[in-house]
Amino acid sequence: MDIPGQLNVTTTEDEVEPMLELAPALVQKRRSQSRIIFDRFLQNKAALLGAAVLILMFLFCFLGPIIIGHNQPNVIHPADASQAPSLRYPFGTDDVGRDQLARAMAGGQVSLLVGLTSMLMAIVFGIGIGSLAGYFGGVVDNVLMRFTDVILAVPLYLLLFVLSASFSDGSVASVVFLIAIFGWTYAARLVRGEFLSLKEREYVLAARTIGAGHFRIMMRHVLPNAAGPIIVNATLLIGANIILESVLSYFGFGLHPPNSSWGNMISDGQALYELAPWLVFIPGFLIFVTKAGKVRAVDGVSFAIKQGEKLGVVGESGCGKSVTALSIMRLLPQPPGEIEGGSVIFEDQDLVDLPERAMRKIRGGKIGMIFQDPMTCLNPTMTVGKQIGEALQIHLKLSKDEAQKRAISLLEQVGIPAASERINSYPHQFSGGMRQRVMIAIALACNPKLLIADEPTTALDVTVQAQILELINGVCSDFGTAVMIITHDLGVVAGMTDRVVVMYAGKVVETAPTDELFANPRHPYTLGLLSSVPRLDEIRHSQLRTIEGAPPDLLKPPPGCPFMPRCTFARAICRTMPPLEALPGHSTHFKACWVDVTDPKEQVYAEKRRKTRIEKVVAASSGQSESTQPVAEEK
Repeated sequence: MDIPGQLNVTTTEDEVEPMLELAPALVQKRRSQSRIIFDRFLQNKAALLGAAVLILMFLFCFLGPIIIGHNQPNVIHPADASQAPSLRYPFGTDDVGRDQLARAMAGGQVSLLVGLTSMLMAIVFGIGIGSLAGYFGGVVDNVLMRFTDVILAVPLYLLLFVLSASFSDGSVASVVFLIAIFGWTYAARLVRGEFLSLKEREYVLAARTIGAGHFRIMMRHVLPNAAGPIIVNATLLIGANIILESVLSYFGFGLHPPNSSWGNMISDGQALYELAPWLVFIPGFLIFVTKAGKVRAVDGVSFAIKQGEKLGVVGESGCGKSVTALSIMRLLPQPPGEIEGGSVIFEDQDLVDLPERAMRKIRGGKIGMIFQDPMTCLNPTMTVGKQIGEALQIHLKLSKDEAQKRAISLLEQVGIPAASERINSYPHQFSGGMRQRVMIAIALACNPKLLIADEPTTALDVTVQAQILELINGVCSDFGTAVMIITHDLGVVAGMTDRVVVMYAGKVVETAPTDELFANPRHPYTLGLLSSVPRLDEIRHSQLRTIEGAPPDLLKPPPGCPFMPRCTFARAICRTMPPLEALPGHSTHFKACWVDVTDPKEQVYAEKRRKTRIEKVVAASSGQSESTQPVAEEK
């Protein structure tokens, strides 16, 4: 392509290909609901990986005895007792001469059967509870979610131990039932969250306008669109249930002989661990393989917040914003979460290395946090006054009366009318915006030095959003509190923050002062985010651009820059991860990109790739041959 001004850009097939891989056909054949769910399953790499591992384990456990011939797990060979792994006994034998390979396959049949069956029961029940709560909301939501919260509040293993000892006969059916009746809670909360979001979509409103009933809307319009997260949760739940059954069997509360499982194999081998460690390692390894899969949700994230500064953290859902906030507060659920390395320096001390007792003094006292959904974060059984006063009594050691007076003052500061009367009200007696004001009062109760606001305006209408943001801005300025606000709304960032951190796939890709970032974005992802935001101060002559594709699967991230498969500026060098470096002459503006997006040559190249992709999409939608190759160079 020859461009005036001596700009000569030649596009190679190697450089264009990463973008073309993402080109979907815009026109699809009519698909059934089951086909839609199956297609979404195929598009989810995490679910596919989990399913592949489970299929391999099923083949090993159910076809292995037929193919290999080790099919007598309970036959005793006293002469071969405590044999190490060998050609005759690949997994060795136990202290009475039982073939451990045969026991591993037979035990795997039981463990997988328990995991799969209990998962199906839990998912069905969880979908029922979660869909009703999310779709109908109001009293239905409150009742069902409070019931769910009660079950979540009880220590799971302790409850299962007691119930198993009291009611279980050690059979497979009883263990499956015990696990299933307590395993649906996370699925229910997940489904509820999806339904709360999806029920507001325009296609649901359109279905209502044609007279569709509630059940039809839930099953045909909402549930298929929530299938992706549910499928991922289901595949992970199988592994979780296998571990749960193994723990129960290990402590003698699960399956009883002659039933064999990986859990009681570990229990049997524990006494002989020093003499025959393979009796523990082999079933433990099988459990690990069924469950394993590490995701680096945050990798190499680094930024600083000065006293009184307002920092915005932006990016698509799943880019690591909330995980970063939870890591700062040391609130990641462990397991499965884990902080593998790095540091979080606050007041010259590393929060990562602090003992939990010392960390509790930091949380709420010196670092406050506002969560996304105040309805689920406020305790429904406690008045808002007691919830605000709780932090004051823990950190400031105030008396009950002093905490009450301070709580009333805080409610007045956050704009709740008749605070002295509302102090004894419960969360359900407040509107969504008022509940968020209560959360702000709790977070600021002890005058923290840092406030982390994790999408504090989610699910609020536009007017209330503006009021909440103005409140956070004003109150934090009065207290001199630094703010880290997490959001996907660039409008919030532009009007409130001093500096912005842009995250993608768990990494920081650009950071700069807010005005500088909006005026001079230097990373292709930041350009894409800004290009997709509508503006009221200009006349737009073309459609808003979108960032094609989806964030990468963090179980198997792409080599090099994680944004490369979606990037119109991608070059061969992007297969190597770029460092986060300051721009020449800009000590406060950093980017992680090899390409200079302000270079006219690169802009021509990017536009060429974008048009090539559009041509491929149009060709696919118009029924042209998929083998047709777009022209790589024009004169």
